[in-house]
Amino acid sequence: MLLANPELILNSCELRKPLVVENPEGAFRLFSGFREGFPSLVIDRFNHTLVLYDYSHNGDLPHEFLQEITDQLEHIYPDVHTIIKKIRNSDQPELRKGILITGEKPDTWILEHRIRYSIDLQMNQDASFYLDTRSLRKWLFENSKGKSILNTFAYTGSLGIASLAGGARSAIQTDLNNTFLNLAKSSCSLNGIAIKKPDYIAGDFFRVVTRLKKEGRLFDIVILDPPFFSDTDAGRVDIVNEYNRLLNKVRPLVAHGGILIAINNA
Repeated sequence: MLLANPELILNSCELRKPLVVENPEGAFRLFSGFREGFPSLVIDRFNHTLVLYDYSHNGDLPHEFLQEITDQLEHIYPDVHTIIKKIRNSDQPELRKGILITGEKPDTWILEHRIRYSIDLQMNQDASFYLDTRSLRKWLFENSKGKSILNTFAYTGSLGIASLAGGARSAIQTDLNNTFLNLAKSSCSLNGIAIKKPDYIAGDFFRVVTRLKKEGRLFDIVILDPPFFSDTDAGRVDIVNEYNRLLNKVRPLVAHGGILIAINNA
């Protein structure tokens, strides 16, 4: 396979260093291969842990190439204590979730906009925290005071946590996977936010939304953050071809003068 010059990758990581100096416990993308000339590799930093995502055909980035990258990364960021590699296209779940290259214990939280978020970097093929919604979390923190929030497809609940930290009156967080929602509860504990168990609903999006409609619930802010595609016995999520269906499904839950936030993960 055609490999990138390691200098291309390392220069990008060096350029992001001021972000880390400003907030060493934060989370940042150090190298975005899809945008920076080498789509087989993405590098993120979470607190003092680095995560390398191998997007090559079957995890076939050469060991020597990755070793050179990691050696130099440890020189650029000497405070890093753990490095994880995730092989995104592997047929082995444990490789998709990530294996330790160096270190013994990944960080379990990050700090962003004065809010702590609980993370589990090996829980899933993703890192349990999406960096690309950073600006939205800031907006929610600044605009949720006194408001009711519905966060659908919540994953680990970072958008709802940002709202609660900003003084939201309530935040319903719903996701198909209860394990993800438990991480949201951990984030509450990190920030001294009371955990209201009924506000965490594990269930299919279509069934949960239908139930909330029948209960006559209305929310000041509704967040629609669906995956690219999913299919259950209750309905299909296809944001490329059928996003309007999802929008129309949640629109009746938006209170008068409320806000519907639609996120495009395509």
